[in-house]
Amino acid sequence: MLCVFAHYDRDGWVDDYVVHYLAKLNDLDCEVVFVSNAPDIGSAGVARIRDYCSRIILRENMGYDFGAWRDGLASCGDLSRYDKVIFANDSVYGPLHDLGPIFRTMASGGAMVWGITDSLRYGRHLQSYFLVFDRAVVLSDAFQGFWRDLPDYRLKHVVIILCEVGLSHTLRRAGFALAAYCDYRDMETDRIMGRGKGMSGKLPRRPVNMTHYGWDILIRDYRCPFVKVQLLRDNPKRVDDVSNWQAMVAKVSGYDVRLIQRHLLRVSG
Repeated sequence: MLCVFAHYDRDGWVDDYVVHYLAKLNDLDCEVVFVSNAPDIGSAGVARIRDYCSRIILRENMGYDFGAWRDGLASCGDLSRYDKVIFANDSVYGPLHDLGPIFRTMASGGAMVWGITDSLRYGRHLQSYFLVFDRAVVLSDAFQGFWRDLPDYRLKHVVIILCEVGLSHTLRRAGFALAAYCDYRDMETDRIMGRGKGMSGKLPRRPVNMTHYGWDILIRDYRCPFVKVQLLRDNPKRVDDVSNWQAMVAKVSGYDVRLIQRHLLRVSG
């Protein structure tokens, strides 16, 4: 497998939680191409991740993660030698659990394009912090054309609509079904049927970003392996109970919460 990992840090550093994530990707027998949009991670940053990455690319911060994924993918040459291609980034803490069982679960369902979570906003699409594509998808005209023609968009909301949403829609139109490990539609059904701890009271009736509004439901009831950095750092939606993240993460996994604590101490405020 190939993983193209997009990185950004305002201080030009590769944080401990990122190094941990890269090590866990190596445990999946992934070849990791690390693409940093940070100002300058320097020789110290490169040294921290050299053992985990087959290639480290430093680039100008243009096009956000999608620009990084495009350039990282282009550097890999013949993609037919990989059975899967993964896009990941440092916008999440984790993985809270071994990723291997998740890959086996998704493979058993025949998924060729999948992510950890999906969203119904702007039409159903996979959230882009972790995406997996089988070889047949990667070699398809739809996938190849999307990345070949992708410009460096300058506005984040444009990237969300034209890149994150656009990629899902492009692949669906090409005949590829999308799958999410934590499927929003399953969670909505559980809410309607009264299943799931706290589901009926916590999940709004309108489509929302579950990685924020339902972060605890995701990691507790659906075994989601990630928590969003933005949620713990900024809590932009003012979601209740986020301050309880440490106890919740410790309850559901053996993840070292000190990795999160140290990062938040550095970047908060």
